Amino acid sequence: MVRQHLPRISLGTVYRNLEVLCELGEIQKLEHGGRIKRFDGNTEPHYHIRCVCCDRVDDAPFEPEIHLPNRQNGANGYKILGHRLEFVGLCPDCRTNLTAPGLNKIKHLYVPAADKPS
Repeated sequence: MVRQHLPRISLGTVYRNLEVLCELGEIQKLEHGGRIKRFDGNTEPHYHIRCVCCDRVDDAPFEPEIHLPNRQNGANGYKILGHRLEFVGLCPDCRTNLTAPGLNKIKHLYVPAADKPS
């Protein structure tokens, strides 16, 4: 989208600016699995769902409900600063497109029997 307005911008410049916005608290970096760096403009606490087939990431449709004891030190002397939780699944496109790249490798692990083709 940036290249539509600035066709000569480098990918390095884009990522450096995303990192600056992250440091300023304007966006958040998603530190989850997957092959692609992801950033989110929603800085409120919320969870994400990542498609194990195409790496699409969406906001999870439920509120963060994990309540940990408010302690200065956690297990093994750690000071708990926060937590991350990633849900994985198949996005709507990959669920309906059984020929999506990589789906055959994982469908027996993630697709419920009722959703598998007969």
